[in-house]
Amino acid sequence: MVLVNDPGPPNIYPSIIYALQFEGSWLRDFMVEPTSTKFEAHRCYRLVLAGFVVFTFVSSHSLPDKLLRHVMSPSRPIETYDKELASLGFLREVWNRSAETTKDVEI
Repeated sequence: MVLVNDPGPPNIYPSIIYALQFEGSWLRDFMVEPTSTKFEAHRCYRLVLAGFVVFTFVSSHSLPDKLLRHVMSPSRPIETYDKELASLGFLREVWNRSAETTKDVEI
């Protein structure tokens, strides 16, 4: 699909994008390395880049309709959905770890 520049149908490798918020403001400078997870029995990769969280599903079975209506598709404009950082467990953990490792050390 990549080699022939064909995105394929929206139900093959569907992706959903969230604009990451922190206390109501867009968290545009936040990036996190890609990780994998399971979401309702579907393998999913998640990536945070420039304040957007992208979930891409790679499972062999179709997503439920409640998710399919939000995936990116060539037939409609790209939509993003606001999501508070605190509501995404994996990001809450990353945020807390980074806060611990970047504390000022008193000498």
